Amino acid sequence: MKKKDVKKNSRTHQAGFMTAEFLFAFTMVLCVGVLIFAITFSLTTIEVAQYIVWSSARSYSSANATQTDSVKAGQSKYSNLIAMFPLLTGKGNSSPWFKLSDTVTPGDLAGKLTDAKADNNTSSNSEVRHPWTGVQTEIDLILFKNVKLPFLGPITNDKSAFVFPVRALLLRHPSVEECRKFFEQKFTAGIQKLKDVSEEIELSNLGDASAYVPIEDNGC
Repeated sequence: MKKKDVKKNSRTHQAGFMTAEFLFAFTMVLCVGVLIFAITFSLTTIEVAQYIVWSSARSYSSANATQTDSVKAGQSKYSNLIAMFPLLTGKGNSSPWFKLSDTVTPGDLAGKLTDAKADNNTSSNSEVRHPWTGVQTEIDLILFKNVKLPFLGPITNDKSAFVFPVRALLLRHPSVEECRKFFEQKFTAGIQKLKDVSEEIELSNLGDASAYVPIEDNGC
């Protein structure tokens, strides 16, 4: 009888440990589940943000009447798209999970890129040739800032650790105004060059560049 009593009491004592182990394992599963949800949802949101920024850069890069009109087209596209995703962008309300910048300024991003070196921006003849143009915004992953893991607490105390830039680099097509100025400058220089050699090739009555009307042919 004593052996049976000892065996029974041993099982009774182990029941408490099993409960604690179950609660600990269940808590860890919840932690992993929360992390997986936060990561996957954030990655999906970043893809949406990337699409918004790329579409804005595409509108900015398209040829327009002037460069200012191209900038306005990019800004308008950005504002329209973020208004369609209020939960993800925080536009029009205070989103508890994500926040995109309210406005953007399309254009040269070299000053905003810390890794854009000057030697990559110019060619051997000092001509500026760099791809740092497009649209840039910032996404704030508020979801990660508010996550607190059991037994561990918050993921980080640095609130700026989950603020990331989102960029779309697309070269802008020349505007109509820029094309016209380019053709006028080249045409004026060409007329002057012909006048300089007119005696040699027997050209006359060329007139000034203002006497000619530039005609666009498939843009620049």
